[in-house]
Amino acid sequence: MLIEELAVITNDKSFLDLFAICERLHTNFYHNSVKSENFGYYIKKVQELINKLKLFLKQKAYRQR
Repeated sequence: MLIEELAVITNDKSFLDLFAICERLHTNFYHNSVKSENFGYYIKKVQELINKLKLFLKQKAYRQR
């Protein structure tokens, strides 16, 4: 799995936790298991993962110049 490799390459295990939250929201689409009161928390964590991925890609692109 790509996210597993990314966690190893970067030595940043938070990628695993953040991706697990994304999977939880994906599951919620089908099973409606997330309480509405907690939804905002999950969204913030998804945005955190997106930001980390963007930073990783920018750093990788910079190193390849």
